[in-house]
Amino acid sequence: MSSLRFIINRYLFKEILLSFLLILTIVTLVLILGRIFQIVDLIMNKGVSILEVVGFIFLLFPSLLLYSLPMSLLFAILVTLSRFSSDNELTIMKTSGMSLYQISLPIFLVAVLVFFISLLNSYVLLPQGNLKVRQLMYHLACKKATVGIVEKTFNDDFSGIILYADRVPASGDFLEGVFISDFRQGSQPIYIISQKAFLIGDSATMSVILRMKDGSIHMPDRPIEKYRRLDFKQYDVKLNFGPSLAADLTKKASREMTVKEIKGLLEKSNLEDSEKRELEMELYERLSIPFSAIFFALVAIPMGIKKHHAAKYRGFMAGLILVLAYYVFRGWGLALGETGRIPPLMGAWLPNILIGMCGVYLILISAQESSPGQKIKMFLRRNR
Repeated sequence: MSSLRFIINRYLFKEILLSFLLILTIVTLVLILGRIFQIVDLIMNKGVSILEVVGFIFLLFPSLLLYSLPMSLLFAILVTLSRFSSDNELTIMKTSGMSLYQISLPIFLVAVLVFFISLLNSYVLLPQGNLKVRQLMYHLACKKATVGIVEKTFNDDFSGIILYADRVPASGDFLEGVFISDFRQGSQPIYIISQKAFLIGDSATMSVILRMKDGSIHMPDRPIEKYRRLDFKQYDVKLNFGPSLAADLTKKASREMTVKEIKGLLEKSNLEDSEKRELEMELYERLSIPFSAIFFALVAIPMGIKKHHAAKYRGFMAGLILVLAYYVFRGWGLALGETGRIPPLMGAWLPNILIGMCGVYLILISAQESSPGQKIKMFLRRNR
């Protein structure tokens, strides 16, 4: 009997794992396709090579796997158990003397494996990947900035600046006959004219500078009808290549910090309450999101065991509803935690707690070979 159970457990483990790997591949590809417009823009408009795009996609994997790992496990369990149920394989397992808890053992082994992979991704790969993505975008901006600048055309690709270049050589090393309208100082723009300009990347400050040579700055002041002009030999204009690079690139965002760095910041006493709550939410989510794999397995096992032939299709629908509910609760907990209405720890773990409570209830009911609907009917009969 023990050898038979070992064979069945190995069979269950193998089938769940294979389904998980297949669904993980599909879900990850779907998430990558969600960024297809950004990737096409890099290739078509920014002059980025295919090899550089592949590197960009590779660095995106940690942030994609953060959500696709637990989600893929959920669908793998639902689909596999639904197939076993509709093919009467679960009935054979139960006939051989295996209880629901014994059937669940290899499934939880896969869930624990996914948990540790997700934890490694969340603690190590995710912060490094997010930081490398921003650094890559910065270097691409430095390297390919002139590709988007078309000569004899007004370019508004830069935040708060309209740039015109009379001539851009094929090498893209410099611009000639440059005119800039800078709206970043207020409602009244400042006009800058120069004979030649160079794009320079400053890796120390992680900024991109347009260094202008032999030009003048024109500052009209219409309310009091004054006009000021300032001639220069060299003048630097800092360029912003969109929201992702507009911030201070020398300062890490919370998603780019390691757990050790977050804990180090939280030990400081000069943090504002909002900043502290944001860091605490990020710290707690680094653990709560990988743990969702365990709670998804807890819910998916009783939901995947069905006694009708429509189980395969219902498994997909149940998975979609469960994922939607999880992320609604997650967004709710995140909002409440960041605003201080509930402790950040509770906000990060709220969806896991709710899904886990449902999972424990459903698996206890399923182990007793009854459904919630049957329990309600029995309760009503007893109280007539």
